[in-house]
Amino acid sequence: MNNDEFKPVRHDGKAALAKAMKRPGFAEAWQASAEFYEAVAIGYLEIARGDVAPLEPLDQFLVKVRQGR
Repeated sequence: MNNDEFKPVRHDGKAALAKAMKRPGFAEAWQASAEFYEAVAIGYLEIARGDVAPLEPLDQFLVKVRQGR
């Protein structure tokens, strides 16, 4: 049996993102997906507030987000 002591490591998201941004093509991919993830985040907020049904199809939801609803 392994007797090594458990040593948790804190994740630094900002440092990890800064390092990843240096990889070729990562920054472009990050920017390309930023709009989608922003829409998803807005969607979670709308669901939490009760402004939108949680089972609404994603394509209809994204249309509403782009229209500002």
